[in-house]
Amino acid sequence: MKDWRPDPERGPVLHGPAVPDFDADELMALMLANAPQTAGHGETYAGRPATRVLETARHFLKLQAQPLNDADSAASRIATHRAIERQLGVHPPDKIWFALPVCDPMDRPLWLMGNRTTPLRILDAMEPGADRLQSMLERYFRAATEHGKALDLSLSNFGVDAEGTVWYVDDDVYDWQDDHGLHDFLGLLLRQGRISSATAQILGRWLANALVRAERPSALDELCQALRDIVLPAAQAPVLVQLLSALSRSGATMTVETPEKNRANTAGAARLALIADVHGNLPALEAVLDFIAGQAVDRILVLGDVVGYGPHPQACVDRLRERDDVLVIRGNHDNAVVTGEISGGTTSLANWSWQWSRERLDEAARTWLADLPCFHAEDDWLAVHGAPVDASFFNAYVYRMSYEDNLDNLQQRGIPLCFHGHTHLQQLYCRHRGRDAAWDAREGNLSDVSHALLSPGSVGQPRCGEPGAELAIFDLQSREYRFHRLAYDIERTLHDMRRFAFPNGLIERLQAGQ
Repeated sequence: MKDWRPDPERGPVLHGPAVPDFDADELMALMLANAPQTAGHGETYAGRPATRVLETARHFLKLQAQPLNDADSAASRIATHRAIERQLGVHPPDKIWFALPVCDPMDRPLWLMGNRTTPLRILDAMEPGADRLQSMLERYFRAATEHGKALDLSLSNFGVDAEGTVWYVDDDVYDWQDDHGLHDFLGLLLRQGRISSATAQILGRWLANALVRAERPSALDELCQALRDIVLPAAQAPVLVQLLSALSRSGATMTVETPEKNRANTAGAARLALIADVHGNLPALEAVLDFIAGQAVDRILVLGDVVGYGPHPQACVDRLRERDDVLVIRGNHDNAVVTGEISGGTTSLANWSWQWSRERLDEAARTWLADLPCFHAEDDWLAVHGAPVDASFFNAYVYRMSYEDNLDNLQQRGIPLCFHGHTHLQQLYCRHRGRDAAWDAREGNLSDVSHALLSPGSVGQPRCGEPGAELAIFDLQSREYRFHRLAYDIERTLHDMRRFAFPNGLIERLQAGQ
């Protein structure tokens, strides 16, 4: 208080609800009897260094350090604060703003803005837990979604009252622009070890559902990528895996019609059938599923792009979502059909097929596609449509010019194996004893390989130069793999493409396998 002192000759002005045992006289008495302390890290309230705080058994006071020249200026600023706080509804309901009369060292009359609340337990000084973190993020999402405002996400900016309700205690809110604050907050929680694996699972499921309910699937993708890029102590890596897995598996529950059928549990599965890029080609998909039925596999992993290019989008969705043994992740065509978000570099033929497919999918099929996770992560493998390095999960390609960067990415993240699609080619890139190479063998064993990228090819649109339906079988225990290419009734698909007046370019490409 060396820069100012309370002036009892002028009374404080209070703005807010009536609170028992607190009025202008009580405020002035507290200021005269106590010296507010500068807020700082390590304190109960870790505010800005310029903020001064005073806590008693019944009152917590914050004072802004910059004085104002007159009471009207203070009243105007306080009115702005209170209008925003009433709109958002995230601050303690008993919060009172006040203008405190003070004098500077030269006895000039000034006014300090401040506010009073009942003392709260600040989250930074306690174990936050899943429930409190969820309540904190509920307030964040409500402010952003309903009002376009951003709360400053920090454990020191939220407190719990005696009833267990979480409130925002910072005085400042901002215009919401993006979720970078959310990304940074979760990253800090992980790095500091503030959340357990169990909390990560609960929080991940809640976050995924919150973003989908807000109809912001791209925000979920961005969050997952931001978390994937975090550098963590080894002890915290399992917590990150749990968080990412929860975000992936429950990231879209806009409806509850058949969520489990959209995402088979791969835990305990030994043999996987890997398929990708079905692209609305029902005869090819039927041939592959018939073949898989005789291969003693535990689960089918579909690496994206169920629709696009082909004439049977609805039938392919129906055939996959009716099965209990299938886990499907989202591809760029699936994403474009349900969101209208078109990535750069796409062709006019692809754009045409997206629009055509969208018009022929019923609401249940579009919802199922929208519900697909963008990736799937287990303890020792990852599944994406595009490439591990890709922030969107389904736009970048793994090929001869990029596979080394993708292997580096797997090694940095401690992931031995990645299954992917998107290239429409059966290919395998491996890091073996420190050396990277493309493996051309149609079957083999990856037990001695430290990191690998495996694409099973395309069911409905191969690019190998010959028509056929492609897949791979992978044994997670023995690490054995085998590529397969099957004949199917391609004329049936071509007939339907002509019947629906598909562009010649799409018909010719399927015929040539290019």
